[in-house]
Amino acid sequence: MGRGGLETMLMNYYRNIDRSKVQFDFLCHRDFEADYDSEILSLGGRIYRLPNLNPFSKTYLNALESFFAQHKEYKIVHSHIDCMSAIPLKYAKKNGVPVTIAHSHSKSQDKDIKYPIKLLAKRFIPKYANYLFSCGKEAGDWMFSGKKYR
Repeated sequence: MGRGGLETMLMNYYRNIDRSKVQFDFLCHRDFEADYDSEILSLGGRIYRLPNLNPFSKTYLNALESFFAQHKEYKIVHSHIDCMSAIPLKYAKKNGVPVTIAHSHSKSQDKDIKYPIKLLAKRFIPKYANYLFSCGKEAGDWMFSGKKYR
């Protein structure tokens, strides 16, 4: 929860929602404290930390499985990690989370060494997400490839 654009947007929502009705908790793929962490905690949120997201790491996948197996209280998981959202949403759904949401914030991905993996992963998002959200038409069209989104 550093000071990136997505993180700042989430914090703006979190600061202004009625936290007596809706509570955000954060599952982060970093093992260090970031800029917004103390504010999240002061507002009543919890922060859970997993290893860096690696869809081929047994350590990561076991940690994800363990998290959702131990936290059956979560009824909604809203993922904001673009193409890689399929990974945590798969484990959330497998562990009985009834509402799973993927959110697209971009109309492309960096074309780095991880690009082919991300393209493959994004194909599975509609399989594991009950709802597809996008910040705009281009971002939704790119991420969800013809599937209906909001």
